[in-house]
Amino acid sequence: MRIPMLASLAVLAVPVLALASGHPEGGPTADEALKLLKEGSARFTSGAARHPDQSLARVKALAGGQKPFATIIGCSDSRVAPELVFDQGLGDLFVVRVAGNVADPVDLGSVEYAAEHLGVPAIVVLGHHGCGAVKATAEAVAKGEKVEGNLGAIVGEIAPAVDAARKAPGKEGLLNDAAHANARRTAAALVERSAVVKKLVEEGKVKIAVAIYDVETGTIEWL
Repeated sequence: MRIPMLASLAVLAVPVLALASGHPEGGPTADEALKLLKEGSARFTSGAARHPDQSLARVKALAGGQKPFATIIGCSDSRVAPELVFDQGLGDLFVVRVAGNVADPVDLGSVEYAAEHLGVPAIVVLGHHGCGAVKATAEAVAKGEKVEGNLGAIVGEIAPAVDAARKAPGKEGLLNDAAHANARRTAAALVERSAVVKKLVEEGKVKIAVAIYDVETGTIEWL
């Protein structure tokens, strides 16, 4: 199997910098945005979700433009809907979803648009336990199978995380350990593969965070 590698596997070294001057037009800073997400997650898991900004009035208010406060790079898995698990509404999140929450050029372009043109200060890579894409990749790696076509591109992105989890087992079991490693790799890819994101992070205008959703409990662990 051909496995594309990142320039560096030191995924834990992703720069994490708070905004110095705040979000344009008086919106939340990166730290404030992450706080909003954590508060929303707590409401969701406690059964106190507010389901905000889901009215027709909100639709009309957003017709002239958007100003989301966070970008979420998440998996396409139907169980992990960012607006629901973070208890946010229309216009709050700029969501990029792809199987395995990987970062290919199209996904990176979407993130760059949000960060550079919409001024979104926080990027969250949202992986999850029980990920089907990670499972399929682990099975292909174990069998030494070469996955062809577009699906093979996803497998190629995730395979290094599976290998890393095999070599350094954690406490969650191979598949969930690999999901953690994969989310961290995607976070690293944001700065390694995108000059735009790297520059914004280095300037303190964007902050990157990594989170893992538990499909059994609905809780989110921040890595």
